[in-house]
Amino acid sequence: AYLQHGGRVVLLLEPSLPRNANVMMPTGFESLLSRWGIGIHADIVIDRDNGVPFLGPETFSASLLALHPVTRSIDKGRVLFTLARSLSIDAPPPEVVVNTLSESSSTAWGETAIDKLSAVANDTADTRAPLGLLLAAEHKASTKDQRPARLIVSGDADVASNMFMGSASNRDF
Repeated sequence: AYLQHGGRVVLLLEPSLPRNANVMMPTGFESLLSRWGIGIHADIVIDRDNGVPFLGPETFSASLLALHPVTRSIDKGRVLFTLARSLSIDAPPPEVVVNTLSESSSTAWGETAIDKLSAVANDTADTRAPLGLLLAAEHKASTKDQRPARLIVSGDADVASNMFMGSASNRDF
């Protein structure tokens, strides 16, 4: 209801990895995001070309795209991600516009074998690059008196955590 009346929401989605399981738990936001034309994948993004030295293959930085008011003022900024889920733009309805704020490199992939993160390998079951990491969506107002609803979605909650706030352009984002 809040978004239907011009609300603004930021969703920071952290992958939920249950113990002794090789499947990722649903976020509970899949249905809502589907109505906005946003897909959440059950994977962990691996981007070795943008990896951070001495950290695992699931920790990397990605550029912010200056195509949106949220990122326009962060000139050539990079954001640090760790254990990020990939996001996609999946046929939004005509009244919704979705933009990519940050995406992986073209050599990255979404690792679906969650139980094998210590020995990742890009195979046919994995999600193909480039992978959305941060998306912004705007739902056009239905009346002149209503403001458009806006939604920012991140496949990683760590981008805004205290641990990574001082890294790259995370604080600016």
